[in-house]
Formats: sequence, structure tokens, C-alpha cells
Amino acid sequence: MTRRPLKLKAVLLSLLIAVLLIGSTSLEILLDYRATEQRSYETATDIARVVERQTRDTVTYVQQTLDAVATVLRNTGGVEGVRRPANWEIVRSYCVTLIGCGAIGVITPDGKPHIQTRKVDINVGDVSDRAYFRRAVETRKLYIDKAIVSRLPGSPILFTVSKPVYDSQGDLIAVVAIGMETSQLTSFYSLFGFALAPTISIYKRDGDLVARNPGMSQHVGKSDAKSMMFTTLLPKAPSGTYDSLSPIDGKRRLAAYRFLPDLDLVIFSGIERPVAFAAWKVRSLRRVTIMLVTLALIGGVLSIAYRALVAQSQLRQENDQLDDLATHDPLTGIGNRRLFERTLKRDWGKHCRSGAPLSVVLIDVDFFKPFNDHYGHQAGDACLRRVAQTLARSLQREGDMVARYGGEEFVAVLDCGREGALLMAERMRRRVEALEIPHVRSGNGPFVTASFGVASTENARLHDAEELVVLADKALYAAKAAGRNQVSAARLSSSDASE
Repeated sequence: MTRRPLKLKAVLLSLLIAVLLIGSTSLEILLDYRATEQRSYETATDIARVVERQTRDTVTYVQQTLDAVATVLRNTGGVEGVRRPANWEIVRSYCVTLIGCGAIGVITPDGKPHIQTRKVDINVGDVSDRAYFRRAVETRKLYIDKAIVSRLPGSPILFTVSKPVYDSQGDLIAVVAIGMETSQLTSFYSLFGFALAPTISIYKRDGDLVARNPGMSQHVGKSDAKSMMFTTLLPKAPSGTYDSLSPIDGKRRLAAYRFLPDLDLVIFSGIERPVAFAAWKVRSLRRVTIMLVTLALIGGVLSIAYRALVAQSQLRQENDQLDDLATHDPLTGIGNRRLFERTLKRDWGKHCRSGAPLSVVLIDVDFFKPFNDHYGHQAGDACLRRVAQTLARSLQREGDMVARYGGEEFVAVLDCGREGALLMAERMRRRVEALEIPHVRSGNGPFVTASFGVASTENARLHDAEELVVLADKALYAAKAAGRNQVSAARLSSSDASE
């Protein structure tokens, strides 16, 4: 053999090693990217949950203070009574006691406010057109308004929480309101994620800003109503994660949001993408460096390892295919009786070890032989396939399974007790009936139906899993004897188990 073919083979082998190593490194970088992205979403979600708890606590404290002012109003005869010096000083003390209170006020039914801070009274004009007055009266409940730069000394940024107060006849006495400094919320936010520096915001449902960290002073009065969160996501789901592009500051963030319908607030938590992926970039650079060094040192060894890995992967795939053929019904695509027996044995062992409840549901398609005789075997096979897929889609827990037991019979193994199994069986029954497969030879109406027998390990002394199947079979027989298209539960007792 000449050197030219050897050299060609060496070049081809080196190229193969390079492709494999570059591919594996690229895959690692991609998976690390996705994992980093997922962790960032999870972190943003966790922060949003904590912010929700802190927001609810703050609102609870404010509401308790508003209720205390309302009590003073009722006990002193209304606005005029509460304005007496002694009573007014009590109201002031509530603001002093409430951390973050910038101002507290009592507003007459015609919109004239009486407002005081921790130290002095202040005078403002008519507020009957303000949202915190108007919306509180309209909704007759607690209302949280957007943040504004107040006219108090020092111009603090406040968001107003208001609540209407009614007398025993249901007439409006006044609206009580507290202006809370947004720093009460944002100073708490600054404790989160020092390295990730998350942006945390609280919005009204209409997009108006209530609180934000960082940069509250630069964004007060702005609205996020045109962002994806408000226009697309919130109408579909009350919480979630997404890739955010803020119309307020133009930055992209890995974000999470939570809608609090009782407070009409939306919590937003976002981590800027450059910050979230900073460590990933360092790790990726290190991986590329290692790859380049490895290319120069172990190309041949990597080629051999690659061939072995391919062979092992092919063998594993073939074994998986064989296992799939051995445990799945070729007609319906769901598990077969062998898979059912394997699953039942596994779950029975778990039941024996931990006492976890276990249920078996036997299912029989009603009047299937007349269906086959009338419509033919191809239609019968199509019917079984539709029923099987409907049963499989009805399952809700990861550990549950449904299999073809034989002929027109199916069986389900459920990791739940008797009540849960009955609910699941009824869910399956309704869904099968809802398929509306025509059946003119049925004794139960114009469509295909099924009968269900349920047995559970609860309240029974069973010796083995086979007894559970026997009980389910008895229950199925009872359902068919009672008229079919129904769910019947085995009478689980010591006497049943010993039969």
C-alpha cells in the first residue's frame, strides 16, 4: 500500500475526529445554554413567588390599617368626628406605625380629602376624579392605584391603597386611603440575586407601574400595557415565563410573571440576558479551548471510542425496539397484556413496601361482537384503536397506564385509591361515549359504549395482585349485568379478598 492512500485515510480520520469533537462540544454548549436559560427562568419564577408573598403581606398590613381607620370613622360619627384633634392624632399614629406610610387620608363622599403625613396635615384639591377614590367607590372594595410622584415634602414616589367605608345602612361614610412609599417594596427587592441583578416590577392589570427595582424614579408614570406580557400572555395564562423585550427600557430579559386577580396586580421578575449568560460564556470558552487541545492529542483514540459508542447505541436502539414490540399491542399502539402484568407486578411491590394505594380498572367495549358482525372486522379494528387512544389520553398521572387485555377488553393500572379510580373510570366512560362511534346493534343507544370494573387495595386484605384483577373482573361483570355503559366498584372487604 502506498503512502498516498495512508495519508488520505489519516486525513479522513482526523477530519472525522474533528467533526465528532466539534459536534460534541457544540452540543454541550447548546445543552448548557438551555440549562442556563431554564435555571434563569426558574430563578425568575422563584423571585416572583417571593415578591408575591411580600406584596400580599404589605397589602395585608395596609388593609389592617385602613380597617382601623374605618373603625375610628364609624365610632366617632364620620368625617367630622374623626377630624377632632384627639381622633385625628390616632389616625396619624396609624401612619407612623405602618412602615412605608407616606400619607394617610380620609376623603368625604363628594371627594374632599383630609390628608396628613407622619408630621403635618396637607391640603390638596378635589380628588373625586382620582382613580383611588372613584374606583374604590365603584368596586366597593380595596383598590390599589399606580405609583405617582407625590406633592408631599421631599416628593416621594407613592402608590395609593384605598377602601370605601360604609355605615350600617350601606351608605358611604368616606374613602380611606394610604399613600405607600414604593421604596417599601423596592428596598426589599434589592436583597434578591446580587449576581443576577434581577429587574422586579409590580404593575396594575392595565399595565400602569406600581413599583420597580431598579430605576423606579426613572420609570414612574410609565406603562407596560403594550408589552407581550399584557397583550398576549396574560389573556392566555395567569402565570408563566417568557423572553421579554421591555417597551420601557428596551432590554431583553428572561422573565416570569404572576397575576394576582384579588389585588388586580401583576408581578414581573426578569434577568437581563447578558447577565444570565455571563457564566455560560466563560464555560463555553473553556470548552472550546479544551476541544482544540484535545484535537491535537487524542484524535485516534476518540475515533475508536466513537465507533464503539455508535455500536453500543445501535445495540441499545435494537433492544429498545425489540422490547417495544414485545410489550405493545400492534393494533392499538398501547401496551399489551405483557406490559400490564409487568406494570402491575412493579406497582404491587411498591404497594407492599410503602402501603401506597393501587387500583385496577377492567374495561369492556359493550356489544362489540354485534358491532363486528354488522360493520365488519376493519371497522371493529378502527373502533378498538379509537377507544384505546381515548383511554390512554384520559390518564393524568405519570405512573398510570392502560393496556389491551385481550379482544375488546382493556385494563388500566392507577396509582390512586378507590375514589380516584372511580373518578378516572367515569372520565374514561364519558370520553368513550363522546366519541359517538355509530353502533346500530348496541343495546345501549346509537353509539359505542364501554363498561368499567374498578378494584382497589384500600380496605382489603389481598394476598397478591391477581386477587385485585379478580375483584376488578367481578366489578366489570356487575357493571355489565346492571345494564352496561357504567362504572361499578368492587366491594373491597376481607371477605372479597378471601374468595
